[in-house]
This record gives sequence, C-alpha cells and structure tokens, in this order.
Amino acid sequence: MRRITGNRIIVLAAGFFFVFLGICCNYYRLAVQEQTAAADFSVSSLTINAGESQGTIFDRNMIPLTNREYQLVAVAVPKPDNLEKLRSIAAEPAEFEVSVRKGTPFLFRCKSKLPESADITFFEIPERYDSNIAVHTIGYLSENSGASGIEYGYDRILRTPSGENSVTYGTDGFGNILLGEGKQVVRSGLQDTGVVTTLDKDIQEICESKDIKKGAVVVSDIMTGDILGMASYPAYDRSDIGEAITSEDSPLINRCLYSYSVGSVFKLVTACEAMNEGMDGYVMTCGGWADVFGQRFACHKYDGHGQQTMTEAMVNSCNPYFIELSKCLDVQKFRKLAFDLGFGRQTHLCAGMTASA
Repeated sequence: MRRITGNRIIVLAAGFFFVFLGICCNYYRLAVQEQTAAADFSVSSLTINAGESQGTIFDRNMIPLTNREYQLVAVAVPKPDNLEKLRSIAAEPAEFEVSVRKGTPFLFRCKSKLPESADITFFEIPERYDSNIAVHTIGYLSENSGASGIEYGYDRILRTPSGENSVTYGTDGFGNILLGEGKQVVRSGLQDTGVVTTLDKDIQEICESKDIKKGAVVVSDIMTGDILGMASYPAYDRSDIGEAITSEDSPLINRCLYSYSVGSVFKLVTACEAMNEGMDGYVMTCGGWADVFGQRFACHKYDGHGQQTMTEAMVNSCNPYFIELSKCLDVQKFRKLAFDLGFGRQTHLCAGMTASA
C-alpha cells in the first residue's frame, strides 16, 4: 500500500516538473523572439484627436469666407486636484461629468482658457461655416470631403494630413498615463493657408440680399472679367442637404453657371460677323416678326420697328433684323467666330466648377 502511494507521489512530482519545464521553455521562447523583445522596449502611447483644421477660402481682400469662427476645446487628464478648475470652464457640464467618470484623458468644449499644464492642453479649432455666404460658389462637404464648388475643386489643398490637432501621452503596460514622460502636442496651421477667390465679400453679400424667387445675380469687373459677386436663387442650407435635394425649386443648381439660351447677347456676334463680311450697311424692314423655315419669331415690338439699319436694330434690340441678317452670313465663319468668342464651350473656373456658354 505504501509502495503504491510512493509511486503516485513520484509520478505526480514528475508531472509537476515537466509542466514547470514547459512553462520555463515558453517564457524563454517569448523572451528571445525579436518581435516580442522589441515590443517590450517600445513606449506605449495614447493619442487624443482634438479636431481637424482645414484650409481657408478667402475673398480677393484676404477676408475669410470660411473658418471665420473658432471653437475652444481642451484635452484633459482627470485628476482630483484639477477637476474643479476643469468643471468651471466646461461648456457642456453634463457631457463633461460623463467623460470624467471614465478616468481617461478626454476632449471637451470650453467657455474659457486656463494656464496649460502637463494634464491640460487647449486648442482653437476653426468652424468651417458660420453662414451660408456664397454657398453655390464655395460648395459643401460630405464626410469631410469636398462635394461641390471650390470645396470639391480644391479638396486636396484644403484638406491634408497636416490638419491634425492632437495630444499624445505615454502610457504604462496597464494603460495608465505617464505624465512624467511629457506629452506631444500637434497644432495645425492649415487654416492660415487655402484658396483666394476673386469674390468681394461686401459685393457678394449685396448680391445675396435681393428678394428673388428664382434667378441669378453676377457682378464682374468689366476690365479684368473677375467675378466679384455671384449669387444663385434659391440658395440652400449646407446643414440640410437632404431638404435641398428633395426641394421642387432645385436649390442645388447654380443658376449663375447654368446653360441658357444665349438671347440678345448673340446679336453682338451676328453684327461682328456681318462687319467681317462687309455687310455692316445691311438694311431691313421689321414688320414685327421673321420667318425661319415656316416658324414665326416675334419682335418684342409687336407692330415692328419699320426700316432698320444695324445701329438702329442694335439700339432697339430688334429680333427680326438680326434673324434676317444671320441668314445672309457664311455659316462656317459665323460658327467659328461664336466659338472663338466662347459660345458653345465651357469656361473652367476651377477644377470642379465650370460655366457653359
């Protein structure tokens, strides 16, 4: 009986020995592995992102059209000796208390600043829009990328990795913050760069102040062609694109850059080609309409303007005169002149915005 008991003890001891030997071998294997050894000596960290900065869209006088307002935020490490000071500046107390209870570094909106320290860092994050100024020209964002207008055309300039604002803390193996290790703060200056337009903010606001149901207002410099103001009606709210998409008034259409029938401005092209072909002395009697392949086109003066020279027809904006004059012109030369003057082709205003004539 004793021999059996002794044998069992020997077997049990041998079993413990081999288990212990296996554990020791496994620890040795882990210790000598290059990857594990490197990880053992690496510094763990925790990064809190305080928000993204984006490039600014300016008017011609370097007045910001975006990023005009800033939001004050802070990244804090909750500690018993700083909680009361942090509570006093929290813009949203309820959310602040929820974050504090987690016991880890957190981001919160502030009403004012405190002196910065190892456990608190402040950032001024630009707010993209504070109004709907030049909404069709500037455009809007979708999932933080440009979806239309200048925002879309210059997306790679306005949004880059250098827009990061963050704080990085060192942590121990249990995830505790090591304030003695210091912190790494990244502050973006991307909002100080961006895109300069030809718009004039004051003129743009005047263009947008008109009581128009549908239409467009464009103001340009007659010497340079620079667009100083450009407003399309109706406008839309960037914060509610869904409503704009479903609206029967189609506010997302930029009527300033939309394709329209050229209208009376084309009379200038007709007159120019007529002079090129030596027909500037053309005289015609306007009876109130002109016939084009059996279809009548009326003059705005129903009883007609009577006999018209080119100068008189231009002053009176007489439709029948220029219709009849165009019939006398070389079609190919006429079309080429119109194309050379920009009709029938697009004018690229930026990478994502074109105007059609």
